[in-house]
Amino acid sequence: MNRILIYIIIVCFIAGCGKPYKASMRIPKLSKAKELLMRKKKIEEIEKVQLAQFDKDIKVLEIRNPFSPTATGAGATQAISLSGIIWDEENPAAMIGDRIVKEGDMVGKKKVKKIQEDKVILIEAGKEHILELEF
Repeated sequence: MNRILIYIIIVCFIAGCGKPYKASMRIPKLSKAKELLMRKKKIEEIEKVQLAQFDKDIKVLEIRNPFSPTATGAGATQAISLSGIIWDEENPAAMIGDRIVKEGDMVGKKKVKKIQEDKVILIEAGKEHILELEF
């Protein structure tokens, strides 16, 4: 019985039963250049997706940006309108937009030069702008 077992082991060894089949075990290796090229393509695809998302985020921020010149508010450039005048010879005041101002106050980039009974004179860069009350 031992002889039979020895014959089987010898036959298997000679036939290659103990060795793995190399053809099925081979994994083709890519050259270093091809591997780097594939990585670069993957990175470029990821960057495109990230850039598209970034562009969407920027558009949302532009819409909501309170410091944008197109936004409404105190820092925004808007049409100045005279709403009313509180007349007093010693201490006149005017309501421009939603603010009460006195002579010397700033309205945006314009300075209140003079408040009269029916108009307000503003000055900006040496140019006078007159706001008149509309009845």
